[in-house]
Amino acid sequence: MLKIKWMIIPAIFFCSKPAYSQDEEIVDVRNVSKVTILNPGVSYELRVGKHQTLYAQAFMNVTAYYSYSSALGTQSGVNLHPAATLQYRYYYNSMTRYEKGRRTEMNSMNFLAPFFETYFVKQKSDYYIFENNFRPYTTVGVVWGFQRNYTNRFSLDFLIGPGYYFTKEEYYNPAEPSVKISQSYSDFSLIAQINIGFWLNKKH
Repeated sequence: MLKIKWMIIPAIFFCSKPAYSQDEEIVDVRNVSKVTILNPGVSYELRVGKHQTLYAQAFMNVTAYYSYSSALGTQSGVNLHPAATLQYRYYYNSMTRYEKGRRTEMNSMNFLAPFFETYFVKQKSDYYIFENNFRPYTTVGVVWGFQRNYTNRFSLDFLIGPGYYFTKEEYYNPAEPSVKISQSYSDFSLIAQINIGFWLNKKH
């Protein structure tokens, strides 16, 4: 009887091992297409490895401003700038969500990612003639974030992390039109974004 018990225990162990491995295979990332609303545009997420995706988005960057001075009064408005972002996402909590019975489909998990984004700002001045009316404003960094793509197609995407931005201006002064002036600006910044939209994949 003792020998039979020792034979059963290894059998149970080896039977449970493939089941866990199958669960790991079930929980993975996939290609996802979306339309975004908060920053109007489109995005595509391409699976490039286990729990890894390459995320790209083309959109209009929305910024609002407000200022007040006794000389100029109140100024406010909303600007739209053409922009694009690229991220290499690693989704790290897939099994945790799966074991708790939470949704993991459509890459509904948390991620870490190197971050790259650039948008083009229209340059305006009453005193200078810009060589190019638009200048790129680029930010690089590392972010933590999460994505939730719900069964009703609603999508929520949030990320935050440290970044570093840089930009450059080149212009001519009308008083000295033969002299081109070039100025560079850069500094550390905080990256924070929230996106809402709808995923477009075919429902299974």
